[in-house]
Amino acid sequence: MVWHNRELRASAGLALMLVIAISFGGGGRSAPLANLIVQLAALLALAVSIANLREFLLAVPRGLVVLIAISMAIPMVQSIPLPPTVWTALPGRELVSESLALIDASGTWMPFSVDPSLSLLAFIGLVAPLTVLVLAAPYRAQQIRAGLLALLGGALVCLFIGSVQFASGGDALDFYAGGSVNRLAGTFANHNTAGIFFVILLCLLVSAQKDWFPSPFVNLGPRIALGLVFLIGVILSQSRSSIALLLFPALVLVWRLYCAHTLMKWSRRSLALASGSGALAIAMVALLTFSGGRGAQSIERFESLEDLRPAIWADGLVSADRFWPVGSGMGTFDDVFQLDESLEHVTPRRAGRAHNDYLEIAIESGVLGLAMVLGWVAYLGSLTWRSLRSRSDLLPLGASAGLACIALQSVVDYPLRNQAMLCVAAFLVVILVSGVSDVRGKGASRG
Repeated sequence: MVWHNRELRASAGLALMLVIAISFGGGGRSAPLANLIVQLAALLALAVSIANLREFLLAVPRGLVVLIAISMAIPMVQSIPLPPTVWTALPGRELVSESLALIDASGTWMPFSVDPSLSLLAFIGLVAPLTVLVLAAPYRAQQIRAGLLALLGGALVCLFIGSVQFASGGDALDFYAGGSVNRLAGTFANHNTAGIFFVILLCLLVSAQKDWFPSPFVNLGPRIALGLVFLIGVILSQSRSSIALLLFPALVLVWRLYCAHTLMKWSRRSLALASGSGALAIAMVALLTFSGGRGAQSIERFESLEDLRPAIWADGLVSADRFWPVGSGMGTFDDVFQLDESLEHVTPRRAGRAHNDYLEIAIESGVLGLAMVLGWVAYLGSLTWRSLRSRSDLLPLGASAGLACIALQSVVDYPLRNQAMLCVAAFLVVILVSGVSDVRGKGASRG
């Protein structure tokens, strides 16, 4: 009974944490007060979940714990002061050294990062996804079901806010400046992040068996309707990368049909409902695309693939070379990029991000950061390969598809540079680990 009560509290805390993150954490570094709400909620949840923290350390696969520890250690270590003989020998510190010499402070101890406050901020930003991983331990069915319910609720809230933004022309519920009133963003500052969020939900929706969902979504009809709503959300986001990544939920659906031989097992009524829903989906997508509204604008964006990204990447490679192989410190891209931005690429707007998270990690953390990324790819890739052996529960495969979408969008954007998507990604990791480790009924095995 004690375990049951603690599991209920942890499930409720996990759901609440995800809802808070999606509601307030979609703004990235440009929304410090909203991020503070998410981070304070995470710290409070950790403070009252010591038992779950112990469960996380003891029951969750060892490889996952090590990767999390390394990811959180990098920005923390970068903030530790070093003697002048050490930090002045690091690549790219010449301007810092010259600046200190002007005020006769050459002997000052300086940290690894060129701006330790930003690196500490990057460390604090990892507390919320860590909380999701801790509250879900040891990754049983009850926690996963609670998290799925929270994601569905958060997505509907995001769509509602986006619809209000559309209806008011951006005058109502516009939380973040700089967005476009023609693109659905909802609770996110970046329409690309909103788009990938709905793509991830589609991956989970088409892979999950009906017993994962609460009423009324146990029935096929409401789940298909919900999928259509998420599909519309992706299209209205006008995110080219997200629309292209709709291939992943489609592939997961095909794999599910193949594994379960669904067409042979369905009743005539279910087959007719699925066929009708499919036809309705195609009709709605066609209507949105060719009716001359915002759906058509989404497709029109593919007519011109030219933007400022190649110029940012070219200058970003120069920054990466300047600080290679150690990096400039997590969170410092926007500051150090100004040193190497070419005059012919300068515009009234700042780049802000590298629009390629792998390049940004190379600039900020050098070879160690890229090694960390490879570690995550190898670990999650191995779990995905093992999840393919299961033909009965494809939810882990759907989570893996969602993580793959994040990884691919990171080539042209920065989906994980906000608290909301960090928490969503952490929950996807929970689902993937749970399915492979068979922890839903017996507790996690070490891996």
